[in-house]
Amino acid sequence: METKGVLDRIVDDKYAVILAEDIGKEYVINKEELPQGSSTGDWFVLTIEEDKVTKLSFDREHAQQMSERIRNKMEKVRAKGKGSKFKRN
Repeated sequence: METKGVLDRIVDDKYAVILAEDIGKEYVINKEELPQGSSTGDWFVLTIEEDKVTKLSFDREHAQQMSERIRNKMEKVRAKGKGSKFKRN
């Protein structure tokens, strides 16, 4: 099965925790199994067999879409936040 996952964190500088949001699972793999240059927040296409990650590769298109989505949300938040509703005495 193939799914998308995001590199959530590195634990003890040995293990990589990847969240597969579509299926609601967390996978822990050795940090050495990540593609070179991987960092927290990177998106991957994961191949899952027998509940283990057997293959992963960068998903740059999805990462770009997520980055753009976050940027749009931040712009909306900044546009709404025009001063405090509370008055000072």
